[in-house]
Amino acid sequence: MAEITVELSRRDTQLIIYNLYPLYLHDLAGIRNVLPNRYGVFEDSDAIQTLQQQMPEFDIWWEKRSVSFLF
Repeated sequence: MAEITVELSRRDTQLIIYNLYPLYLHDLAGIRNVLPNRYGVFEDSDAIQTLQQQMPEFDIWWEKRSVSFLF
C-alpha cells in the first residue's frame, strides 16, 4: 500500500491548491446548496469573472499562516 503524508502547502506548491480548490468549492456547493456566479466561478459576487482572478484571494493562506492551514 502507498504511504500517504500530509504536509502544509508552501509557495512552491500553491499551484496545486489553486487548481484543486475550485473543485472543492464545487463539491461544497452541493452541500451548501449554492450556485456559481454568472461566470461559473464560486464567488459571492460577479466581480470575479475567471479562476485566474480568484487566485489572489487565496494568497492570504501563504501570507498569514494564522488564517488557516492548507494541507
